[in-house]
Parts: sequence; C-alpha cells; structure tokens
Amino acid sequence: MMIFGIGCGRSAEPVMPEPAPPSAPALVDEATPTSRKNSRPQYLVGEVCINDALRGPHTFPLFARSDAGWSADESMARAPLTEGPQRFEFLGFDGERHGSMTTAADGVPSDPGGFVGTYYGIGGVGPCGYRISKRKRGVWMDCASAGGCGIAIAVPGQAEPSPTPPVFKVTLVCVVNGSLVMDLDGDEGVEAFPLDGFRGQATVEGTPFTGAPCDTPRFAWYRMPVADGVVDVLGAVDLDRDGNRELMIAYTPVGGQRTVSLYTPAPPHAARLDRRAVVAR
Repeated sequence: MMIFGIGCGRSAEPVMPEPAPPSAPALVDEATPTSRKNSRPQYLVGEVCINDALRGPHTFPLFARSDAGWSADESMARAPLTEGPQRFEFLGFDGERHGSMTTAADGVPSDPGGFVGTYYGIGGVGPCGYRISKRKRGVWMDCASAGGCGIAIAVPGQAEPSPTPPVFKVTLVCVVNGSLVMDLDGDEGVEAFPLDGFRGQATVEGTPFTGAPCDTPRFAWYRMPVADGVVDVLGAVDLDRDGNRELMIAYTPVGGQRTVSLYTPAPPHAARLDRRAVVAR
C-alpha cells in the first residue's frame, strides 16, 4: 500500500529509497582573471536537483570560492567535477541538511549543466521533502514547482563522507510588501530589499525596516512575482565557513533564461547587497 501524508501548504509523495531581464545579465565576478589563474577553489557551490524532467539526481555547479573571491568561471566551478568525484552536502527548502550527493567517477556531465551521481537522502527525502513519520514523506510544493533543487556545497577533493557532517549557519528571511526582509550583515538591524532589484542589477539598495516582522520567516521563498518574471530566494547561508552569510537568488524572466546570482552584504549599516557572481543555467 502506498501511504501519503499532507501538511499545511505542502503535499505528500511516496517513500523514497535511502541510499535576468529578457537578456541574461553580464557576468559579475569579484575574482580577476589573473588572480583566478593563481587560485585553487576552496568551496564549490551549486544546486542538487531531483525532478521528473531530469530523471534522476543531478548536481549543477554554479560558483567557486578561492582566496581571490567568488567566481562563476567554469574553470573554477566545473573543472573539479571533471577531475574526480566530488561530494556535495545539500540544504533543502527549510535550510536543514537534507543529504549528500557524490558525483560519478567518470566526470562526464549528463547534460550541458549537470552531473549525475549517487544521492544519499536524509530520511529518504529530496531537497523539497520532509519526513512526516516512519513511512510517510511530504514535499513542499512551491519548491518542487521551482525545479526541485537545494543548495549544494562541496570542498574540492573530498569524495568520502566526513566523520562529522557539517552544520551550516543559515538565516531565515521574510517577504513583506514586495521586499526581502532580513539581517544578513549581522548588525542586528533589519533591512528591506525590493525583489525587483534582483532582476540583474550589480547592487541592490535596501532601507531600514521598521515594520512588524512576518509571522512565518523561511529559509527559501519561491515564485515571487516581479516585473516580467519571478524571483526564487534560494537561501541565505554561510557557504564558505567564514562566519558571514551569502544570499543566493534566481531570477527567471517570462520566456527567458533563468539566472542564479550570489550576493554578499556591504559593510554593516550600509544596507546594500553586492552581487559577486552570476551564471545562467
């Protein structure tokens, strides 16, 4: 018998086995070409996606972090996956660690943007899933409709499981009156950033937020309508373990190509987000 469970704002799925504006924005990259040549990536960041169209788990590499800064250059973000297996830990829609994926040993991408591998789900759920009981799993539907993806983080060269699974520092954010509301820089002041500002601009200016906080802050928000498209707030998390949070945002114009951007906050009290890298995928 197949058993389903239902949660508020969610849907259920069967038990899983354990095991830019109309044209894409120009690349913004804080690492200069010269510095990239002399730097090795220390962290790889992308998305692990599980949906019907892919017919299996895929890793999509997006960004790399080195001493020179964040980069979307393929020689940094993609090359390690062709050199050998890479183990990605991934966060689901709730900011919790939902499992891991180790890319295939042959290093051949399954399509122009994705690599297949072995997926190990925590509690038998994917990026959009959650455990209801021993035999029931639910799925957060807006996460699934946005592609069924979670943020993936890897340390290059680590293909084997870590004895102690990493814990990621995340930030819960709100969407209020068309703005993203959060304290990303840790100065204990809450700022509001208009969602329209994430449609390709290199910086997003914010303002101090003095309104009432929302009732349900979340790690990820999906299918937020903006002019001529939608924004997916993929999450705010310390991706490179330096104590500071980064923000990942996806923008998809109507009939256009989806882009994913990585932002970091300006110095405290500046109320500004600076885009460090962006890639179309």
